[in-house]
Amino acid sequence: MPLALLNTYLGLGKTSVAKPQPDAHRRVRCVVAACCAAAGILFSVGTYAEPIAYTAVDDKLARLDLSNGQLFPIGEFGSIGNTPFLDVEGMAFDSKATLYAVSDLTETLMRLQISSGEAQAIGGIFGLGLQNEGTGGVFNQLDFGLTFTCDDTLWLSSDSVGKLWRVDRGDGSTEFIGETGVSISGLAAYGDTLFGIGVGDDEGLYHIDTETGLASLIGRLQLGYSFYDAGLGFDGDGNLWAVLDFNPPPAGQPQVERVSEIVQINVDTGLASSPVPVQGDDSIEIETLAIAPTVCPNGPADPPIEVTTVGVPALALLMLLLAGFGAILVGRRL
Repeated sequence: MPLALLNTYLGLGKTSVAKPQPDAHRRVRCVVAACCAAAGILFSVGTYAEPIAYTAVDDKLARLDLSNGQLFPIGEFGSIGNTPFLDVEGMAFDSKATLYAVSDLTETLMRLQISSGEAQAIGGIFGLGLQNEGTGGVFNQLDFGLTFTCDDTLWLSSDSVGKLWRVDRGDGSTEFIGETGVSISGLAAYGDTLFGIGVGDDEGLYHIDTETGLASLIGRLQLGYSFYDAGLGFDGDGNLWAVLDFNPPPAGQPQVERVSEIVQINVDTGLASSPVPVQGDDSIEIETLAIAPTVCPNGPADPPIEVTTVGVPALALLMLLLAGFGAILVGRRL
C-alpha cells in the first residue's frame, strides 16, 4: 500500500489536523515494512505437505490436495533416451525428503525434482531387472507400489504378479523377498511396519511381513464397490490416505470413465472414510501417492518439504490486520 494512501487511511493526510511528527511517519513505515516482511516469510517458509500429496498425471508430476481432490500439475518427467517416462507409479519420500518413483513402462527407478517434475533415471531402462516378471505383452504391466521404512529400506510391490522386492536405490536393482499372496497395489510404512492396499477381489488394508512378503488382512475398506489400482501413504501426523483408481478394469469387466477418489483409512480396522473425488484435468487413473517421509515414532523429526500453502486472500487479510494494528498504535501516539 503506498505511503500517501496509508496516511490518508490513518487520517494523517487531512488538512484539519496538525502535521504529524516524524516519529509518526516512522511508525507508518514500520507498519508497511511489517506487512511486506510477513508476506515474504509466508511465501518462503517450508512446511509439510499435508494435506498436499504428490502424484502422477500422465507424463507429469502433480500436487494433489487431499482435502478437496484438486490437482495441480507441476511438470513433465521427461524421458530416458527416446523413451518417455509413462505410467509412473509407486512414489515415496526417503528420510531426507527426496522423492522417488518407478515407471511401469520402462521399469526404472527414478528420483524426482518436486519443483519441476523432472526425473533422473537410476539404473537405466529395465534397471529393476523385472522384465520377465510382468504380465507379458507390450507393456509387461506390473502396477507397482513403493515406500521406505524408517531404516531407509526401499520396498517395491506388484499387484499383477503378487510379489514384494527390496530395492537398491543406488543402482535401481531389486532383490526378491516373497509372494504377497494377494494383489497389493500401493505400499506405505509407519516406522518399520509395512502396509499395503489390496485391489480387485483382494480389496482391503494389509500388513506385510518384510521377511517373507506375505500379506495379512487387517480389514476391508467397506466402500461397496471395486477399484483396480491404488496409491497409499501416511502423512506426517500418522494418518493413512489412499487414492483409488477404477481404470482400466480387469479383462472382461466393462470400461467405466470414473474419476479417481481419495479416502482416509483406519489403520486398525481398514475402514475407509467417505471418498473425495479427484478434480481437474486428467483426473482418471490417479494411482500413486506420496505425502511425507515415513513417520519414525522414536526417530528424529522429519525434514520439511518445501510447499507453498498460503494463498493471496490469506496474505491480504494478514496485511489488513497488520495495517489496522499499526493504525491503532499510531493513533494512540498522535
